[in-house]
Amino acid sequence: MKNINRIVPLFLIIFLLMGCSQEKKLPSPLILSMNMLDDHTGLLLVEHGQIEKEKIIRGFSDWGKFRAVLRTTDGGNHWSDITPKAIADRPFYYSDRYIATDFLDSNHGWIAASSYGKTIVDIFSTTDGGKTWSQTTVDPKYAYPSSNLYSLSFIDPLHGWLSVSPDSGLSTPSGDLYVTEDGGFHWSRLSLPSGGRVTFLSRSYGILNINNKVYETNNSGQSWQLVDSSANVFKLRKNLLLKNTNEIARFNGSNLEYKTINMPQNAKGVLDFVDETNGYLVCMSGKGDVLFKTNDGGLNWNESNLTGFKVNQIRFISPQVGYAVGENKLFKTNNGGKTWINIKIGGIGFSLPPFGLDSETTDTGV
Repeated sequence: MKNINRIVPLFLIIFLLMGCSQEKKLPSPLILSMNMLDDHTGLLLVEHGQIEKEKIIRGFSDWGKFRAVLRTTDGGNHWSDITPKAIADRPFYYSDRYIATDFLDSNHGWIAASSYGKTIVDIFSTTDGGKTWSQTTVDPKYAYPSSNLYSLSFIDPLHGWLSVSPDSGLSTPSGDLYVTEDGGFHWSRLSLPSGGRVTFLSRSYGILNINNKVYETNNSGQSWQLVDSSANVFKLRKNLLLKNTNEIARFNGSNLEYKTINMPQNAKGVLDFVDETNGYLVCMSGKGDVLFKTNDGGLNWNESNLTGFKVNQIRFISPQVGYAVGENKLFKTNNGGKTWINIKIGGIGFSLPPFGLDSETTDTGV
């Protein structure tokens, strides 16, 4: 949804892969984002390891960490490393914006990767679920040492957009938009009014979100218009977005239609909508994390039950089947969140932003 988009937010431990002849254990990873595509197939963007010697920038705890993409085809019981070999051992230094991913389905996926000290961006594409990857590059040739990757957004196997800006340390540097019409083999360059998270909902219509400002395009990114100066927009599902914490936006084919939702009083937590009607909200309380449900599009919420664990992200496939991450564990429910089953996949920790925060600072990428 990470805007997943926020397509949605890759370093892996090479887990104990079931059925493989070799086992390789790496330090416990931090999962940056989760994207369950259906009840069987899903992806994790994870971070593992750390270079302890020759730290050039002191004080950054994420210096020299590696990232990877994990894929499951059996609902999370087993995970395989599908990271392209060309970036499997590359350190992505302290910036969270040196990686961006987007997967349309179980077969079609893309990974964009940059690194500190180089403006070149490597872009990988797969049509077989990560078994094989094709590679190309773009080079913005910024005066600054590196390229920030805000988002990677595909609407079908051919048409995609990559949002890039110079790693200048500024909050809103100028940005560039790279566009592909052949699945990522070739890219053309357009300019952006500001570096930020880009989400396209059709070949012509897209939004750019940065620092509470929302821009809109109706010509495939050729030009942009400022439409809101006090909003954050997050993609929840195809053609379904969340504006701030009080409106659901639906794409009608040419623009966004907004519908007001009512959150429980003092609600702070993580949110997910299966569709325009069914939504789930986990709120933190003195008793623990509480699950709320809505079946009328967010107008009314009913408290369901305590989850039994601290929740960092939820992702529901249907009103009954959902996944949650938290406390270094992955959980699954088959009854709408009444009970949760711990899917044991090793020592994994999750760190994802709660709803309502600016995901530019902690992007949800897969």
